[in-house]
Amino acid sequence: MADDELRAELLKRMKVDQDIREPADEPLNQERMAEWKNLERDNTAWLRSMVVMRGWPLSSQVGEDGALAAWLLAQHADASPEIQCEFHRALSGAVARNETKPAHLAYLEDRVRVNSGRPQLYGTQFFNEVAASDHTR
Repeated sequence: MADDELRAELLKRMKVDQDIREPADEPLNQERMAEWKNLERDNTAWLRSMVVMRGWPLSSQVGEDGALAAWLLAQHADASPEIQCEFHRALSGAVARNETKPAHLAYLEDRVRVNSGRPQLYGTQFFNEVAASDHTR
């Protein structure tokens, strides 16, 4: 996949990811939750395959918006904590090379910590009872 194609796919996946999180006219039901979880599972598997084949999507390859999209998909890989840790390692390397924003790593660091029951390092993850019931954290 060429860098332009990868960027386009990342941006498309980010848009769908964000669209499903938009408040719907009706309350969140089981069908929509299942769709949401399937989307996250698909995005996680797809991003993992890209990272395994190509390494973390770098800003110099996919632009700042593409790098943002890759981070967002990693951030939402909560159902696969082992893979989320792989994303964390890959993203760490990209930050070390100055190829993505350090803030992305801080957010993912805290997300990985929260998902493993450890305290946050940067305090980026907020959780409340409404968000827990909505799956919108």
